[in-house]
Order: sequence, then structure tokens, then C-alpha cells
Amino acid sequence: MHAFTNPAAGNDASAGAAYNPSADRRSWGAMRQFLDEVFGGPAGG
Repeated sequence: MHAFTNPAAGNDASAGAAYNPSADRRSWGAMRQFLDEVFGGPAGG
């Protein structure tokens, strides 16, 4: 489960998984960069 990208997961890390807005933004950027490299252009949306 990737709760760090799901705002509905809440922010209580003691529950074992929690949303982290910084990690969400960083993971989205890393995924887009990866797709740009693989497919040779800017990733959509």
C-alpha cells in the first residue's frame, strides 16, 4: 500500500501508513522524469 500518495489515508503515522504531501510530490516528479526518459518526451498531465 502506498498511503503516502493517498490523502484519504490520513496523517497518523502510528497507524502504520500515512499520507505525506512532500513524498507525494517527489514521487510524482520522479515518475514523470522516468517516463520522460523511457518514452523520450514530456509525460502528460
